[in-house]
Amino acid sequence: MIELFRELFAADFLLKHALWATLLLGAVAPLAGCFLLLRRAAFLGVALPQVSAAGVTGGGLVLALLTAPPAEGEVCNFVPIPEISLLCATGAALAALLLLAWLERRSGTADARHGVLYALAGAGAVLMRAANPHAEHTFSNLFSGDVVSLGANDLRVAALALVPAAVVLVAFRHEFLWAGCDGDFMAAAGRRVLFWNALLLGTIGVVIGAVVYLVGPLICFGALLLPAVAAWRLARRMEMCFVFAPLIGVVGALIGFSVAYRMDLPAGVTIVAVHGVVLCLVLLLSVLPLRKSAG
Repeated sequence: MIELFRELFAADFLLKHALWATLLLGAVAPLAGCFLLLRRAAFLGVALPQVSAAGVTGGGLVLALLTAPPAEGEVCNFVPIPEISLLCATGAALAALLLLAWLERRSGTADARHGVLYALAGAGAVLMRAANPHAEHTFSNLFSGDVVSLGANDLRVAALALVPAAVVLVAFRHEFLWAGCDGDFMAAAGRRVLFWNALLLGTIGVVIGAVVYLVGPLICFGALLLPAVAAWRLARRMEMCFVFAPLIGVVGALIGFSVAYRMDLPAGVTIVAVHGVVLCLVLLLSVLPLRKSAG
C-alpha cells in the first residue's frame, strides 16, 4: 500500500492531475452536502447535478450549432472549452435554484418540485446530447464519470471554482447555520437572512457546477451526500460535521482512486462505491451499541 501511494504521489505520475482534482472535489463537495442535509434538501443534491449536466450538454449543442459543420468524410473531434462548460454547468444550477426559490411560495411540496426538476433535466440532457452527435463521445465520458481523463486545465479551472467556494462555506458556516436553523430569530436580531440564504445557495450551485464539470452528475451526487451522511452519524456536535465530512470525502476519494488504478476499474464509480462502504460501516457502528444495550 505504501508503495502504491508513493507511485500515486510521485512527481512524474501520469494521472497526477486527475488524482489532485479527485481529492479536491472529495474535500469540497461534502461541505456543500452538509448544508443540504441541514436544510432537509437531500433530494436537491440529486436534481441539481442533473440540471448542471443538462447545462453542459446544452452549451455544447449551442457551440456546435454556431461552428461550421465538418466537411463530408471529415471526422469531427468535438472538444468543449473548459471555461464555457464550467460556466454552463454553474449557470444552470444557479438558474434552477432561483426557480425553486420563486416556486417555494407556491403550492406543492419541495420534494415534488425537486423530482420534477430532476426528470425534466435528465430528459433534456439526453435529448440535447442526441441532437449533437459530434459530441456523443465527449458527453458519454461526462455522464459516466470518467475521472482519469482530467488534465491540467481541468484541475486549474476546478480549483478556481472550488477553492473560493470552500473558503466561503467554512468562513460563514455560523451565519449559514443560523439562517437555516432559526431564520426568524436571525431576522429579529437585525441580520439579513435573505442575503445569507442566497450566498449559501449560490455557493452550493458553484460547487455542484464545478463537480459536474469534473466528473458528471452521478459522481457529484455521491460526493455531495454520502460523506456528509456518514459525518452526520459520526459527529456528536454539528460543528464537527464540517470536519468529518471533508475528511471522509478525501480519504474515500484517495482509496477509491487507488483501488481503481490498481484493479483497472472506472475511478468515478469506484470512489462512490467506497463512500457507500464507509457509510454502511458508520451506520453499522452506530447500531451496534443500541443492540448491546438492548441485550
